[in-house]
Amino acid sequence: MGAAAAGATALGTATIPVSAQTTVTIPLITVDPSGNPYLLGTPVPGVPDPQVNKEVLQPFPAPGGLVTWTLTVRNPGTEPLAGVILTDTLDIKMQVESVAISNGTIEREGNTVVAVTNVLNFNDAATLTIIARVNEGVIAGAILQN
Repeated sequence: MGAAAAGATALGTATIPVSAQTTVTIPLITVDPSGNPYLLGTPVPGVPDPQVNKEVLQPFPAPGGLVTWTLTVRNPGTEPLAGVILTDTLDIKMQVESVAISNGTIEREGNTVVAVTNVLNFNDAATLTIIARVNEGVIAGAILQN
């Protein structure tokens, strides 16, 4: 199912899991910019689902060390795409140090980060960067979920 094109009317959302702690939420289209109605969940020509990639830059951080995650959402479609929501909740064994997004806005509450993209034109991307510190009391080699 496609995400809402700029100028489209959206009703409801679809949430897609990226991992156990990360989801992507996209608007569901009911009417496209030309006024053509679509049923919820019906693919809209030129408006494919966004592509999402999640990477960790320090996969084995020591207690007290930093770990960085990047989540990149790209619009592979020919129509502009806006309002893609990236939600990431970090393990309680870490504390968020900083967050940034290249094209959008961010809200953070504790270890949950919610980012909303601005308009992404064809092949444009927005990258969310989360830097967290591993708690000092964590045993070296412990599995951290994100």
